Amino acid sequence: MMRYFEYRLDDGVPRSLFRVDLDADPIVLERWSPETKTWEWEPIAFDAVAGLASDEQNYHEVDNPDPSRLRPMKQEADQERKSPSEASPRFLLRTHYWRGQTVVRALPVIHYDLVFEDERGRVRQFVFEGGRNPVDRSRAGETGIAATLAAIGSGNTPPGGDSPRAWLAPGKRWELPPGHSENPTKELPVFMDAVDAGAMQVLEDSDLVWKARLDGRKLHGVFIATRTSPSDEVWTFRRSDGPGGDIGVK
Repeated sequence: MMRYFEYRLDDGVPRSLFRVDLDADPIVLERWSPETKTWEWEPIAFDAVAGLASDEQNYHEVDNPDPSRLRPMKQEADQERKSPSEASPRFLLRTHYWRGQTVVRALPVIHYDLVFEDERGRVRQFVFEGGRNPVDRSRAGETGIAATLAAIGSGNTPPGGDSPRAWLAPGKRWELPPGHSENPTKELPVFMDAVDAGAMQVLEDSDLVWKARLDGRKLHGVFIATRTSPSDEVWTFRRSDGPGGDIGVK
C-alpha cells in the first residue's frame, strides 16, 4: 500500500513530499520533484519511515497529498551565498547506491561518502560502512561509525568532469556505468545523490587524527576521525566533544 509523507519544519509548511511502499516489488521510495513534476527515486526516505532518521519527527504521514502546498526550501540559496571560493577547502556528503529489484530487496544497498578537498588541494573521501548515516545524531555522536579513508585519484572523475574536484559540485545526481572507478559491479549502474555540502576548515590532519569544522546544512560543527595505528584501514568518525563540537548535526 502506498503511503505518503510530508517533510515539515517548525512552521508546519511542507517542504518535500515522499511516497513509500515497502511491500511493492521492487520497493518504492520516491520524492515528488517540483522541477520535473514527477516522482523520483529517493533512498533517504527509507530511514525516515522506518524510524531511523535523526529528524524523523519532521516526517508526517498524510492521506491526501497535495504537491501544490510545497514551499521550496531557502537552503539552496543560502548555501550558494555561503559557498567557498574554488581554492577553499570544502566537502560534500553523498549517498552511493544501486537500484533494481534484486539489489533493493537486499537492503541495505546504500552507503555514504564524505568527499572533501583539503588545504593542499587533495581530494579524499571517507566511505562509511554498513549504510551508516553520518548525519544521524545517535550513530555519529555517541559511539562513532566505522569508515575507510582513501585518496581520489586523477582518473576518478564523474561523467563530464575533468578532475576529482568535480565530485564536489553541490546538488548533483550521478549515474555511473559498470566499470567506473566508483562502481565495482559488472552489470548494474550505480547512483550518487548529493545530501549536504559546504565549506570546511581543517583543524588537524595526521596519521592518526583527522579533525575539521564542517559548515553544511546537516553536518555543521566539529567532527573527528581517529585510528589507533597508521596501519589500520578503519577509522572511527564522530562529532567532537571538544570546543565547538557541541554544535553537532542540524
